[in-house]
Amino acid sequence: MKILLVNPIVDFFSPKESLFPYTSMGLLYLAAIAEKMGHEVKIKNCHYSNFKKIISKIKPDIVGITCYTIQYNQAKKIAEITKKYDKRIITIVGGHHPTFTWHRTLEETDVFDYICVGEGENTFKEFLENVSDREKIKKIKGLALKENEEIVFTGERELVLDLDSIPFPARHLINFSVPVIITSRGCFNNCKFCTIRSFYKNKHRRRNIGSIIDEILLLKNNGYKKIFIADDNFITDKESFFNFCDGIKKAGLDGIEFEVASDPKSLFDDDVLSSLEKINVRKIGVGIQSTIDEFREYLGLTSDYDFVKNFFEKIKKHNFDIWCFFIVNSGYRDEKMEQIKENIYKFCRLLASSGGKARFFTGLNILIPFPGTFIEKDFIKRGIKMDLSWSLYRFDFCTYEYNDVNEKNLVEIINGAQKKFFPFKKMLGDIKTTDFMRSVFLSNIDFFVKLKIISIFIFFVYFAGRSKHQTMRFICEKYL
Repeated sequence: MKILLVNPIVDFFSPKESLFPYTSMGLLYLAAIAEKMGHEVKIKNCHYSNFKKIISKIKPDIVGITCYTIQYNQAKKIAEITKKYDKRIITIVGGHHPTFTWHRTLEETDVFDYICVGEGENTFKEFLENVSDREKIKKIKGLALKENEEIVFTGERELVLDLDSIPFPARHLINFSVPVIITSRGCFNNCKFCTIRSFYKNKHRRRNIGSIIDEILLLKNNGYKKIFIADDNFITDKESFFNFCDGIKKAGLDGIEFEVASDPKSLFDDDVLSSLEKINVRKIGVGIQSTIDEFREYLGLTSDYDFVKNFFEKIKKHNFDIWCFFIVNSGYRDEKMEQIKENIYKFCRLLASSGGKARFFTGLNILIPFPGTFIEKDFIKRGIKMDLSWSLYRFDFCTYEYNDVNEKNLVEIINGAQKKFFPFKKMLGDIKTTDFMRSVFLSNIDFFVKLKIISIFIFFVYFAGRSKHQTMRFICEKYL
């Protein structure tokens, strides 16, 4: 069968260089499984405006779409285009957003034939094995579907216990600037704003070190010199981490540059920091999130602000690019704008005063109540109305109001902090007009839609007097 796997593009606003090169690893694993079964597979990163051309050329039997929350509107439009092109094409959607919204999704639309709930490799394999038999499909665990207008969930799918049983990702199907590798799944932490722990059912699994090294050697032989390790807990298990470092050295992979993510606690170790330098880690993403202990506790963070300050003192002695992730508001019941301002300014002062060998970067992010998180459930319990314009569920926008907290007030304080502490330095969330236009033209979007988007941006910002933030919001709602 011909299978087309689709990754809707995330935005038009990405900075020129990001810690996280956006790649759907899930699709690459599914593609590897499907190819091993003898199917013909294509993967496309695309915008819905260009999808009709793509589907007309490939003529697939199955369209599979991956979907984070900010991609849902596009995923739905891509499925709509698929069904208009040929109703016989089977559509299946998966990922974090449909996993936590499968019932709501099937209530509001008929364009998805199936929803893959949770981890997808085994579910997708069984789905392909039985795709021509609807009755057998209804017995496959991990699927949601409609049957005579009734929404059916086939039951929880067990996680893949042996991650090494999954084939290496089918990276030959797509081009990368920086390839991504995953050495484990799941998370030890319990951050209330994140879905990782729930998605992987509070379990953590690791791959065999030998398999990981083999995959890195394959990437090196294919000409890659930089790799992003996308684990949520790459360093937390110290024994596995040091075994990985030994494996890199023994395999002669010292020339590869690595980018990783970690929590501050795991990095607060001289042996760990020394080992990271030895294996040529250059960028580290670190979740700082808040400077107010009351808010840190509400967000599920297990260290206090004094620890954060000590972490900065330790890490600045090492030659890393540190990308600090920070959430300006916590969603805490009694939180007010004055406390949020204090939170932002404390963090900016800490960042501005951090000298040493390390180079620090950050973005000031607005809290997002993603479906499936504690934050979303708590907002619902407290009666906080949330805007379900899913394309706005990104760190630039506020989709709710509580106390005196709203988007206008948050943006004013964020902009004020930037001007006060970093007047000559662009934050990661900033948009330069030239970067924006370059990003749009390089995106897989219909040419005339590109012209519309750029025209809107120029007219709103330079003639209509709208801020870039207001313009971004309009474009996200209309085109993403």
